[in-house]
Amino acid sequence: MMWDNPLDAVWRQYEVTKDCLRVVQTSLDTNNEMALQGTRFFGTSRRESTDWIARSQEEIDDLTVLSLCAIFERRIITLVQGKGRGILEEPPLDLSEQVHAKFVDAVERWRIDDFISLLERYVGRDLSKDTRSVVAYRNWVAHRNPKRQPEKKTEPQTAYDVLTQFLDRIREL
Repeated sequence: MMWDNPLDAVWRQYEVTKDCLRVVQTSLDTNNEMALQGTRFFGTSRRESTDWIARSQEEIDDLTVLSLCAIFERRIITLVQGKGRGILEEPPLDLSEQVHAKFVDAVERWRIDDFISLLERYVGRDLSKDTRSVVAYRNWVAHRNPKRQPEKKTEPQTAYDVLTQFLDRIREL
């Protein structure tokens, strides 16, 4: 059964951005100054422009991982909050509404690791571990805390694949 992956929009934009960087690099490589007119690249040295492209690619990679994780986290929060709707059926209904509101509010403050732990039985230990690794890299990108360096860089393709697999395994819950 096909499903709408909420990560696809970010992934498409990432691919478009990479293509744009390749087009600029090709324009530099072929000395196509006309294509560069009106851009920051026009009139700069090839070396400086190539350095900008390389730094931009690194930043785009990191920001893509950050965006993918943000969308992933919101999807997980929404799923768990939805599971609390059953509370609304329990009498007395006015109390149930208050309990539900407190539950929804509390879930907003959970750490992503709490969600991963909660759902591990549905996705498996290995995927949970891989997801934690992606999230750890996302945390480093967001905060750049030198005391919490990630074990390794997470490439955007890895983040997309891991988070998509996690969402795919829980989409029927």
